[in-house]
Amino acid sequence: MVGGGITGTASAYYLAKAGLQVTLFEREPFVGSCASGVNAGTLAPQNNPAPLMTLAMASLETWRGLAGELGRDVGYTRVGGFKIAETQEQRGRLLKYLKERTALGLPLRFLEGRELHDMAPYLSDAVVAANYCELDGYGDSLVAAKAFAEAARLRGVDVATATPVRNLERDDRGGYVLTTAAGSLRAGKVLLAAGLWTKGLAETVGVHLPISVRINQMAVTERMPSFITHVVSHCDRTLTVKQKECGSVLIGGGWPGTGQPTSPRALPTYESTIGNVRQALRVLPRLRHASVIRSWAGFDGRNPAQTPFLGAVPARPGLYVATSCSGGFTIGPIVGRLMAELVATGRCSLDISAFALE
Repeated sequence: MVGGGITGTASAYYLAKAGLQVTLFEREPFVGSCASGVNAGTLAPQNNPAPLMTLAMASLETWRGLAGELGRDVGYTRVGGFKIAETQEQRGRLLKYLKERTALGLPLRFLEGRELHDMAPYLSDAVVAANYCELDGYGDSLVAAKAFAEAARLRGVDVATATPVRNLERDDRGGYVLTTAAGSLRAGKVLLAAGLWTKGLAETVGVHLPISVRINQMAVTERMPSFITHVVSHCDRTLTVKQKECGSVLIGGGWPGTGQPTSPRALPTYESTIGNVRQALRVLPRLRHASVIRSWAGFDGRNPAQTPFLGAVPARPGLYVATSCSGGFTIGPIVGRLMAELVATGRCSLDISAFALE
């Protein structure tokens, strides 16, 4: 296993649960240090690309049982959520989303006017309409991958942090040799779930994956009296907001940070911080009285379709990938279980053929 995000740690846990001997390599000193640990924690299936609806809804059922499964609270909270519109053009897009996603089984309601503002009085008059999904919620991105890794260790997984894999090559016995900073290891099967860094590893065995860099940026406020009772996201993908139990408001969205994957950390930018906060203030005016106490950014990897690469690598027996999509934190637990099924048995309980590398 290569990659210590939520997909990698979940895969390692379920592989060990299936009885396989597993070593997990993570390049950072801690699991969950990159995309899985620096995102806003939103678990909102209506924000995922339409092809991910089945996986997203199945993953939410997995999220519901994770505390019992892993023996640790992962912060899963289902509060319902709104995807909001400020213009008539955006309102039209909401209606299109509604039609597409309800056809795929997602429970959505279109709300506007008095009905919307009675349900969400904290929204400003700038919000003209919203789609409401009762399944929306959030998890704790600081905890989830760590919880999977701890549970995996208890099942015998060797979790090697601060150990980047530098090269991957076939050996003469049909397996692979992984060259790491600490030496080499042979594996009969290898699953690459290293997000953005999967691209470079795949290229060492002649596989090109069109993964591009995305840098997500977030901010969190001081503690406030509770007033936001749902997850709020914008149909332009420029805002996600939720208020945690402690009272802090977590603000994310499509505003990018800066940095290069070769550098130790991504960094937030002043311009994106201002843009994101300005957007939040326009639709949530009570935030005007709050102070932002911290902002941060993190590297993510996406393919052009925003859907994941999942499955066996063609012409590379024993090599698998699970990486790079929008909503990866949401679907991470179910993808981990499905990839474990595929690696262990050659079959999956859900159809993932739409995400095959072919």
